[in-house]
Amino acid sequence: MFREEGSEFTTIPAAPGWYVSVLYSGVDYLIDEPIIAWEIERWAGRNDDFCRTATPICTENNFNTGAASNDGWVLRDPTGRYHDPDGPKFDTAEKVLAHLKSHRARRASRT
Repeated sequence: MFREEGSEFTTIPAAPGWYVSVLYSGVDYLIDEPIIAWEIERWAGRNDDFCRTATPICTENNFNTGAASNDGWVLRDPTGRYHDPDGPKFDTAEKVLAHLKSHRARRASRT
């Protein structure tokens, strides 16, 4: 997405039961970080259409700031379903873990 100057930011509370499931570097399991709010960024696109993105804000500040190195993350909704920000959805933590570990392996093979 192409962002123009003049983005507007709004922060709203998250509904209970939303988590970021993270595969932190150096571990082989998911860690659930509770989402306490969403930061909504809104900006005008090239054709005067409006674009927006929602960024989770967690209780774990190292995730929020990017200070804790990780090999990917997904959102877990209150029903237990997992949502990758890039599109795929998963029904189980095992499938998410396999997905994120495959990304980890691809990145490692490029270095």
